[in-house]
Amino acid sequence: MIGQTISHYKIIAKLGEGGMGVVYKAEDTKLERIVAIKFLPHRIAANAEERERFKIEAKAAAALNHPNIATIHAIEEVDGEMFIVMEFIDGKELREIIKTEIPNPRSAIEYATQIAEGLKAAHAKGITHRDIKSSNIMVTESGQAKIMDFGLAKMSGGVHLTKAGMTLGTAAYMSPEQARGEPVDHRTDIWSFGVVLYEMLTGKLPFRGEYEAAMIYSVLNENPKPPQELCPDIPADLAQIILRALEKDPELRFQSVEEVLQFLHRLRHKETVSEAKAVDFKALLQLFKRPRIAIAVLAIFLLLVTTVLMPYQKRMKLERAKALLPQIENLARNGKYFEAYQLAVQAEKHLKNDSTLLPLLPVISDTLSVITQPEGARVYLKRFAPDEQGKFPEKKYIGVNPIHDLRLARSDYKVCIEREGFVPIERMASSELNRAEAPVGESPKVKIEAKLLETDKFPENMVFVPSGNYKLVSSDAPTTAEVHLDDYLIDKYEVSNKVYKEFADAGG
Repeated sequence: MIGQTISHYKIIAKLGEGGMGVVYKAEDTKLERIVAIKFLPHRIAANAEERERFKIEAKAAAALNHPNIATIHAIEEVDGEMFIVMEFIDGKELREIIKTEIPNPRSAIEYATQIAEGLKAAHAKGITHRDIKSSNIMVTESGQAKIMDFGLAKMSGGVHLTKAGMTLGTAAYMSPEQARGEPVDHRTDIWSFGVVLYEMLTGKLPFRGEYEAAMIYSVLNENPKPPQELCPDIPADLAQIILRALEKDPELRFQSVEEVLQFLHRLRHKETVSEAKAVDFKALLQLFKRPRIAIAVLAIFLLLVTTVLMPYQKRMKLERAKALLPQIENLARNGKYFEAYQLAVQAEKHLKNDSTLLPLLPVISDTLSVITQPEGARVYLKRFAPDEQGKFPEKKYIGVNPIHDLRLARSDYKVCIEREGFVPIERMASSELNRAEAPVGESPKVKIEAKLLETDKFPENMVFVPSGNYKLVSSDAPTTAEVHLDDYLIDKYEVSNKVYKEFADAGG
């Protein structure tokens, strides 16, 4: 194909390939310009339905004329080859930009605003894209974002080609209604826009799964981790835009892209005001009538900061951290490991390889691993011991499993494992039984493995106990013996002698 001329287009290079076409860079020899041409794949060229969808892509995109949407020049057919001619965009996919460098909030707001402007223009024409994702957005060298590939677009009043129950697009970016194969409107683009914005700011997708069915389950049933947990620098207002765009109920989402743009414009204004305040320091220098004086004052100020203030602050932080070491040792000797660990975390920020602190860490901390089948459960921790005021702490969210070697204070914990559609599991986590087996200089490892049982398969008033090796514990006669148990169910409630006698008397 490379070097071949079709009609008046000379193929130069292959740019990419997707489910709805192969894209090449080409030269338009008539108009002497570089273009991109997209061919219908040969494997579906004979399929009348797919050819019709390809025409819809061209018709939908050609109806749009906007700086944030890739321009369609023509649709042509030569010797059975059908292709779209569109502008060649010299730039990178947004997905590639995110892989190499996660955009800062200001850049993300700028990209998001441009994408939203393009969607606004499409929605005004009655066109829903239905396949918005980071790989369908190109960014030019000048920073201009352009929406690509209207191959899954649906035009109001146009031919509806989607079969009942069929889901289109990339699962990670699908709205819940699209994943269910239900009719969709412009609000499905708002959902996908929210996924792209989440991805831009955190470098992660809000919904994940190892295969398509697991991904769709996550989209339909799980809530995304708040973006600020992954990136604390995200402004709260921007995080709220993302979470509202990702409401599973379309009625709770933004009802139009125009509404999204209003919030983005307010954020851009805030950023501009913040930058203006930051520049005020430069304006102060203009008050000096003599530039030499201003430069001298600034030089003296910087000299004081670098030679006096910064070293002083660093020294003070180091001294405060070292002052914590006797307290940590005393707390550890008295078995107050949780309090000792809290102080050790503070000290460790400034005493990375301190010879006193390092040996203390294995004494006052454990590492916890939580693995379930299936994965994807939310994990919470709750201490058995009360705090200094005698109150029992609330359970604390620590993440989605699998969790490997999470360091935490030495203590006895209740581990709560929860996943929608499965029976919650509570297990005890304690290192006291295997602390003696831990290698010297390492924190003991506590590992919890559990099999989740689907709710609809779970008998009432019964507790599921997963198989595994269990240590035999006795306060009267300590032992290290273990016994292997298979999966079993046990009554949730104890049975009294009276109740058991009634059961036996009745013929049980």
